[in-house]
Amino acid sequence: MSPCLHHPEAVAAGDCELCAQPHCAACLQQFLGRRYCPACLARVQAIANPGRPSNTPGPPASVGSATSIAGPTGPIGPSGQAPRLRGWASALLYLVGFLVFIQILAAPAALTPLLLAKAFTGRASMAEPDLRELIDPGGLGYPLWTVLFGLFTWGTFLATLLYTFGMGRSIERKTLPELGLTWPPRFRRDLLLGLALAGILFVSILGIGVAREWYIVRSIAPFGQSVAIFVVGFVLLLPYAAVEELAIRGYLFQAARRSWGTVGAVVFSTLVFAFLHGANPNFAEHPLALLGLILAGLYLASAYLATGNLWLAIFLHTGWNLMEGPVFGLPVSGITMPTSIFRTSVTGPDLWTGGAFGPEASLFLCILLVVHTAALWAVLSLVRSRRPEAAPPSSDSANTLYRAAPLPEN
Repeated sequence: MSPCLHHPEAVAAGDCELCAQPHCAACLQQFLGRRYCPACLARVQAIANPGRPSNTPGPPASVGSATSIAGPTGPIGPSGQAPRLRGWASALLYLVGFLVFIQILAAPAALTPLLLAKAFTGRASMAEPDLRELIDPGGLGYPLWTVLFGLFTWGTFLATLLYTFGMGRSIERKTLPELGLTWPPRFRRDLLLGLALAGILFVSILGIGVAREWYIVRSIAPFGQSVAIFVVGFVLLLPYAAVEELAIRGYLFQAARRSWGTVGAVVFSTLVFAFLHGANPNFAEHPLALLGLILAGLYLASAYLATGNLWLAIFLHTGWNLMEGPVFGLPVSGITMPTSIFRTSVTGPDLWTGGAFGPEASLFLCILLVVHTAALWAVLSLVRSRRPEAAPPSSDSANTLYRAAPLPEN
C-alpha cells in the first residue's frame, strides 16, 4: 500500500473518494456511505449543509449533491474542479503530445555532433580520430558534444515540466506535487536510498557475473578523475530519468489510475516505459530486453507507490544508469557512454549478460528484479509496522493543514 499523503509514516487505508489521494485510517472518515479525507469531508459537508449564507444566490444544496461531485470523468481534484477527460483519454492525449514534442526536441540534439565535427575539423563526421581529443579539453573522456547533449536533456526536462504542469492544471486539475513531484523533496533520504538500491542491484549482477566469468573488470581511473566522471555522469543522466519518471510514473500513472485503478495504472505505465525504449540500439536483437524493461518499470512503480512521490524512483533510475554506464562502462539500454571509471568486457553469453543492449536484456537481471522488488516491499512493510500509527488530526489542525478552495455553487 502507499503511504498516507499527510502522514508518510502510516500506511494508507485507502483513497479519498473525492481527491483520489491515499490516506491512512486516521484521516479517512465516513460520510453518506463514502470515505473522505478531512479537506474533502469539510467541502462535502459544506455542500450538503443547507445553512448557506443569505447573500449566496441559488437554492440550498441538497444532500444528493455530496454524491454527485465525482461526475463521469473522475473525482474532483483539490482545486474543486473535476478532470476534463476520463482517465484513459487524458493519459492517451498526454502520451501523444509527449511523443510529439520529444521528437521535436530530439532533432537539434541529434545534429549537435555533426555541427561540432564540421566546426572543428571541417568534415561532418564523428569518425575522425582527432575529433574527440580536440573537443575534450577536460581530459575526462566526455567530448563536448556529450556535454551539450546533456544541456539538451536538461532543456527537455524543463519542457516536460512545463508540459506536465499545463496538462495537469488544464486536464487533470492537479498540481505537480499532486502528480508526484512533491516539494520540498527529501533529497538526502531519496538520493542516498536510490543510489544505494541501484548500487546493490548492479553490484550483485556484476559480482556474480565476474565470479561466473561473464564479465572482466579492469582499468580503474585515478581517484580525482573517477570523482569527476561520476559527478558529470550524474548531472548528465539525472534529467533522462526525471523526464521519464515525471511523464510515466507521474501524469500517465495518475490519469490511468482514475479509469483502471492502481493495478491497471501500473500495467499501463510499465508497458509505455518498456515500449518507449523499443527504438534504442540493439533492442530488436535481444528478445529479453522487453521483459527486462517491463520488470524494471514494475520496480520503479513500486518505488513510487512505496513513497507516494517520484523522487526515489528518479534517483533509483538515475543510479542504475550511472552504475551501468559512467561507472562500469556497460551499455545503458543499448546506448554506450563515451567514458567510464572501470572498463568492463562482456565475455559471457547474451542470455545472462544482455550482450550489446546491456544487462536490461539479461535473464539474470530479470530474476534479480523480481527478488529486489519483493525485498523493497518487505523492508518497507517491516519499517512501517514498527512505527506508531499517526494520531487523527484535530479539527484545528485539519482547518490549518487541509484548507481547500471552495467548490462552485450549485
